[in-house]
Amino acid sequence: MLSPGPRRRWYYVWSSDDTVRSIDLLSNQYSNLSIKMDSQPRGMATADGNLVVVAGINDISLLENDLKVATHPIDYEASSVTIHPKEQEIAVGGNKDHKVHVYVLKGHNIEEKTTMDHAGAITDVRFSPDGQYLAASDSNRMVRLYISSSYELAHNLDWCFHTARVNCIGWSPDSKFLATGSLDTGVIIWSTEQPTKHINIKKAHPQSQITRLAWLDNSTIVSAGQDSNVKIWEIKFS
Repeated sequence: MLSPGPRRRWYYVWSSDDTVRSIDLLSNQYSNLSIKMDSQPRGMATADGNLVVVAGINDISLLENDLKVATHPIDYEASSVTIHPKEQEIAVGGNKDHKVHVYVLKGHNIEEKTTMDHAGAITDVRFSPDGQYLAASDSNRMVRLYISSSYELAHNLDWCFHTARVNCIGWSPDSKFLATGSLDTGVIIWSTEQPTKHINIKKAHPQSQITRLAWLDNSTIVSAGQDSNVKIWEIKFS
């Protein structure tokens, strides 16, 4: 599920029947939109609410103005996708190939720009709101921060303080912090300005892995777990 940018009246969702649909938040009902994908979707992203990128098991599809305008086959299994907020670039996480794939958007076509290798399956990719960074997490407990202008590592530190697979990433609105949620039931807050420091919220959802994170503002995080709980955290980073 994602919020399509400025058009905050709508949310796009995908389901196991390989379709993408939208929900009208005013009526709390599905719209008439139903777009059949060529393979099972694994991630969706949008920057402006008009162009939506859907990463599937076998392909990457582009939706524009509620229509599927292009489908591009891929030779790996995608797990996640993110769109650069300012540039015509997308990043796609690879599951079995353990790579982050960066593409340039050229109209309705995509051209691979570079790839970054990880030691485990990529579980999530997220550009920072200001577009300066790309964060990627993997099944080998690692969180990596890349500079989006070059896609080189932002620092040489190992952000691997989770004890199990990292599931999800969430950026603060000011792009100074990112939160990661894990199979280990914990949430870790990382600082882009002070990469040697972090806040570790152990057992944030006891006996439940963290499945999604979002920031309400620069000091408030919402976490969701498989325990059917949603929790709100106030963060103080010193």
